[in-house]
Amino acid sequence: MSLHPLAQLGQLALALGLGAALGLAFDVLRVPRRHARSAVFRALLDGTFCLLALGSVFLLGMAAGDGQVRLFLFAAIAGGWTCYFLWLSGH
Repeated sequence: MSLHPLAQLGQLALALGLGAALGLAFDVLRVPRRHARSAVFRALLDGTFCLLALGSVFLLGMAAGDGQVRLFLFAAIAGGWTCYFLWLSGH
């Protein structure tokens, strides 16, 4: 199944944005996780992030990917995640 290059570029941009958004969500959940004394609460926060990441990748594949999660989407999500942590997370 072929995909138009412009559609691939759009999917790439969405995946980069998703990676950055997941990095932001990780940072937001990191603060209460650091201050939590209960292992159960930390596990709940970790589970919340995992479900958020799983659901968002699924929705990206269903909406932007026309029902297919392509391999380059995972690389773009990792790239967006990395860019977020290199440029914005420390500030």
